[in-house]
Amino acid sequence: MRPLDQALLEIRDSGELSYEVIGQCFDVVVQAVEHFHSEQYEVGMPSFRLSDIGRWLDGEVDEDVAEAYHGWRAQGKLAISDLHPSKQVADAFVGSTVAWLRSTEWTLPKYRSRIRYAPKEINQTGFEWAGRYRCFSLMQGSVTRTKADVLVVSAEIAANGAWSGQVLHLLERQLNLGPVVRRLFSGDDVEVVVRIPQHDQTPFERVLVLGVPAESDVFHSEGYAGLIKAMLSALRAEETWSDGVKTVSCAFLGGNRLNDVAVAATPMVEAARQWLKNSEAGEAFKLVLFNSLSDEDGFKEVAKPFSLEMDRVLGRSAQRIQEHPVLEPLRLELLESLGGLSEAMRKPAEPLMDALTSEEGLTIELVCTFARAWVEQLAVRLQQKAGFKPSGELLRAIEKLRESGTISPWVASYMHTCRIMGNKSVHPPKSPPSYSPDRLLSADLATTMASVHALAAFAHGQKF
Repeated sequence: MRPLDQALLEIRDSGELSYEVIGQCFDVVVQAVEHFHSEQYEVGMPSFRLSDIGRWLDGEVDEDVAEAYHGWRAQGKLAISDLHPSKQVADAFVGSTVAWLRSTEWTLPKYRSRIRYAPKEINQTGFEWAGRYRCFSLMQGSVTRTKADVLVVSAEIAANGAWSGQVLHLLERQLNLGPVVRRLFSGDDVEVVVRIPQHDQTPFERVLVLGVPAESDVFHSEGYAGLIKAMLSALRAEETWSDGVKTVSCAFLGGNRLNDVAVAATPMVEAARQWLKNSEAGEAFKLVLFNSLSDEDGFKEVAKPFSLEMDRVLGRSAQRIQEHPVLEPLRLELLESLGGLSEAMRKPAEPLMDALTSEEGLTIELVCTFARAWVEQLAVRLQQKAGFKPSGELLRAIEKLRESGTISPWVASYMHTCRIMGNKSVHPPKSPPSYSPDRLLSADLATTMASVHALAAFAHGQKF
C-alpha cells in the first residue's frame, strides 16, 4: 500500500492504457479530499462529484490550493475529451495531479484500487441453444470502452422532458451522441429511445437509453422488474430495425436509485440469459459495472452480488476453498509463473489471475473457465509461430499441434485437461447428467491448476 502520489507515479509507469491512467488520477484526488474531509469532520464526504468537491474546497482550504484544484480539473476535462488520449497527455495529467496533491501539504492516505475504466472480466458463462454458443460476461470498467452492437444505459427524464444522468453525459461528451432517432418503448413509467454515436471510433453502433421520471422513487423489486421488461421489449424492437443484434453491452441500470444492489442481480442475470436464448442473432451480453469488486474501501458493493447470482442461476458447485494444503501453495506458484510470462501471454492470463486472487477463495468453475480461455490464446500463438492458420475449434487446434510435432504428447494432454474442465464449466447441462461425479470437485481444480502451471513453464520457453 503506497501513498497516493507514489502510487499514481507507479500506475503511470505500469503500462496501463492512457485513459485508465487518467481515470485513476481523478479517483486519487477524490481519495485525497475524502481523507482530508474525514480528518476535519470525522465523517465521509457528502458527494464525490468533482464540481461539488470544488465548491466545498473554495470555502474550506487555502485559496491557492482551491484555485489550483479548479485549474487541475479544467486540464482533466481536456485530457478525457478524446476517446483515446495519448500517453503524453496522460503523463502530463499525472504530473499535474501529483503536483496538486503535494501542494496541499495534506497527510496523504494509502492508495486504494476502487474503480477501473479498462474493461476487466469478473465472471463468465456460456451455453448452447439451437446450435449456437451464447456468452454472458460480468465485467468491471467503463461502459464507453466495451465493444458491442448496442449499448444499454439508464437516465432520468425531468418534468420539462430533458434527459440527464452521469453515464448519459459521459456518452454525450466522449461519443458525441446524436439526437433521438426512434422511440422503442413507452410504459410503466419508462421510455426507451435510440441515439447514434457520431464519434468515428465509437465501440457501439447505437445506444438504447432507458428514461425514468426524475421524481420516481427508489427502485424495489417490482419497479425494477418493469425496468428490465422495458429493456427486453426495446431490444426485441430494435432487432426488427436491423439485420439483428449480435452483441449487447449493458450498464448497471438504475444506479443510485437502488438502495440494495442485490435487488438488481437476479432480474439482470435472468434477463441477459433470456435475451440470449430468444434472440435470433444474439451471441454475447456484457454487463458492465463500474465500482470496486470489494466493499473493503467503504464503496457500495456492486459486482459481488451479480457474480454470486450468476453462480446460483447456473447451478455451479462454487466450492470456495481457502487455505487448502495442496491448492494454496499451488495457487501461489501458479500466480508467480503466470505473472512472469511475456506481455503477449500474461495479458490473456489476467482473468485467470483475478480468479486465483478472489477474496472468497477459489471457485472451481471460474478457474477452469479462464484456464481454458488462456489455453485457447496459447494455442493461437503456437499455431501462428508454426505457420498454421489458427483453428476456431480448440480440440482441433491442439490435435494439429500435437500431430505436427509442434508440442509434445504430454503438453497436448495438459491443454486437453484445461479444455475439458473449461467446457464443463461453461456448458452446464440442461438436466443432471447420469455420469458420476456430476460436477467438478477440488481434486479437479488441483489437476487443472497443475496443468496450467506446466503450460506456463512451457510458454516461458517459447519466446512469444
